[in-house]
Amino acid sequence: MPSPRGTAERAVWRADATQARSRRTEAALARATAALMRERPFEAIKVADVARRARVAVGTVYRRFRDKGALLHLADTAFIDDCREAFDEALAERRVRRMTLKGIARTYIELMVRKFREHRAAIVQVQRNADLRDAPLYARRAAEFNAHVHGRFRSLLRERRREITHANLEIALNLAIFFASAAARDAIWRGSLRAYPVRVDDEGLVDELTRAFVAYLRS
Repeated sequence: MPSPRGTAERAVWRADATQARSRRTEAALARATAALMRERPFEAIKVADVARRARVAVGTVYRRFRDKGALLHLADTAFIDDCREAFDEALAERRVRRMTLKGIARTYIELMVRKFREHRAAIVQVQRNADLRDAPLYARRAAEFNAHVHGRFRSLLRERRREITHANLEIALNLAIFFASAAARDAIWRGSLRAYPVRVDDEGLVDELTRAFVAYLRS
């Protein structure tokens, strides 16, 4: 088990980007890392490749990040930040005020499928290459994201309680989210649908997951 000091040291994977210029540099590095991970395996990517693609000096990368592995944290953070911003906008009160249960469910599922697809290459590489010593950092980041987005989504579903007939509301809400998220993740990140004799594009996947989600809540 890592010592408390070792755990704390690994938690600091980048220098704080407090200035606008530093934030722009970090954004450029995040884009460069994601682009390169769409082209080749992470182990074949050098820090110099990322710096060249981002148009910064190699020394800048090493001043900002703990090591090459920290670029995986950068990709993971970029994915989560992009998704959080998109979900906040899509589930904003002004957008969902008049939506039905089905409309809310489809909004969530469509955005989830789209973001999973957009970030697939980077996230698959993060999952394959992340240092196991950093597992608590990744887990905490995911938990914070889920608490934020799923918390908002659950609240919206509860507001449509009259459309839900499942006997146990809280079990139904949480399992419905789990079922939809797991199915979308397996279909897009792992390509698990290839094992079945069906061909479903992303729009069809959204349709079917929405249908299943709503039917379960009304069962």
